Amino acid sequence: MMRRLFIIRKDLHLSDGKLAAMVGHCAEAYWSNLIKMHTRKESSNVFSCVDFKDITKPLLYKRNDLCTLSESAFYRGDKVFYAEKNEDGVFLEVAPKYSYVTSIELDKDIYEDYLEGSFVKIICEAKNLTQLLKVVDKAIALGLKENEDFGFINDKCLTELTPENADGTCTVGVWFKPLNDEIAKELSSNYRLYSSNEVNNFISETVSSNDTIIPNDTIEFDELSFYNFKLDGGCHLCGTQRCLGSYEEIKDAPCGTFVDWLKEKEGKS
Repeated sequence: MMRRLFIIRKDLHLSDGKLAAMVGHCAEAYWSNLIKMHTRKESSNVFSCVDFKDITKPLLYKRNDLCTLSESAFYRGDKVFYAEKNEDGVFLEVAPKYSYVTSIELDKDIYEDYLEGSFVKIICEAKNLTQLLKVVDKAIALGLKENEDFGFINDKCLTELTPENADGTCTVGVWFKPLNDEIAKELSSNYRLYSSNEVNNFISETVSSNDTIIPNDTIEFDELSFYNFKLDGGCHLCGTQRCLGSYEEIKDAPCGTFVDWLKEKEGKS
């Protein structure tokens, strides 16, 4: 399986709308960079006016209207001219029309396991810019190339963020191309899933105020992005020990995940 990994700074306190926009930028960045790298600009209505067999003469066409346009362009010093047929089928000189043609070569795994598979995406949080930059160092050490395999998302600070960079932007996050599971897990091993401030505050307050839960430093965030939680004497909802330990044990418990348990315990929906 392949997945996209996005890491967003948590210390910026992005609004829900801004967070959604930044994640959207992350999702688009790899593909837009790839398209730009393999795209050329072409004109659909360009004609040569130089006879390359004899560059001192204009290129002659079988059609009289094109011959006239070719000669006119040649003698004014141009190498090409732009023309289109009018309603009567006569070529007239017009402004150039451009289109962009792209030809992209994709890795077999990206095409078969990602494009033809499931568009799996993981959004993790970095505490601050310093922690965010650590994943870049790790990516480079793994042989990934900036602006090809990963890249930065820099906000122009036109709405809610304050510039931090010399160019007036603020670095918000890092995106990665579709990666195999092993590399994605290696990169995200020191990060946890991005969660709202409300959920984080709720977990923190509950853990610190509830003496039936082992102190906060025993709560870990595993690779499957679920809180492993330990309760004194077993689960207070299902009355068993099944909610102790790993995700594999938690997922089958009647009360579900740790966050669900906390919300239910506090009477929150």
